[in-house]
Amino acid sequence: MESERPQKRQRANKGTVPDEATLIDNVELRSYKGRKDLTNVILSNNITNIGEEAFSQCKRLKSITIPNSVTIIGKLAFWGCSALKSIVIPDSVTNIEGRAFLRCTGLKSIEIPDSVTSIGEGAFHNCNRLTSIVIPDSITSIGVIVFFGCTGLTSIVIPDTVTSIGYGAFMRCSGLTSIVLPNLVATIGTQAFSGCTGLTSIVLSNLVASIGDYAFYRCAGLISVVIPESVTEIMAHAFDGCDHLVQVIAPARFHHLFPEVASVTEPTQYLLK
Repeated sequence: MESERPQKRQRANKGTVPDEATLIDNVELRSYKGRKDLTNVILSNNITNIGEEAFSQCKRLKSITIPNSVTIIGKLAFWGCSALKSIVIPDSVTNIEGRAFLRCTGLKSIEIPDSVTSIGEGAFHNCNRLTSIVIPDSITSIGVIVFFGCTGLTSIVIPDTVTSIGYGAFMRCSGLTSIVLPNLVATIGTQAFSGCTGLTSIVLSNLVASIGDYAFYRCAGLISVVIPESVTEIMAHAFDGCDHLVQVIAPARFHHLFPEVASVTEPTQYLLK
């Protein structure tokens, strides 16, 4: 059974609860899609799973308080909640499933706790007002199109635990200006940073072995790139459209990929710290 009743200044996990909110104790949480009457929501602490499309297309939803009982935020759970500006994910959550926050175009900030071990495909796809995000140490891989189209993202902290950047992970994040990949990253997937037109420099870790096709395609603002000796494969189109590159430090075996770059040198005197 579900219950919905206005609450006034009721305390709940983390954050300020609005003067009037809708209390939801439906453990299924799959029946609120497209509701126009939901603006501020408090979830009861008997809820463990925010189900698939639970609040999708609730375009007037401004805030939601998630209790410490929740462990999973399901697929498309908040898809299209364009009025949602911020959300705090409690320490109990371990899994943010695919496209959970797809097209939450009003979302500006989000806290992901260390308890989260999995962020699904396209989880923050087209959250174009998201300006910064800290990825916790519990994450080892940034998956497929997780931050695709997050054009407002200007900075991101990638923890040392991450070993791979997946297909299109930061594709069209045009607000990103620089990024340093941690030392354990070995694989940069196809189109991982494609269309990041604001990116001016990138330093790859000294364990990177593979740079995927179109990984930095049309990164028109990219001026310098450092490619370490560890790299064994750069796909042919990895840096296509990087028309403003002026300096590349890379092993000699890759110099042919940069025929129009003014300065292409070997990393003999370059040491990653």
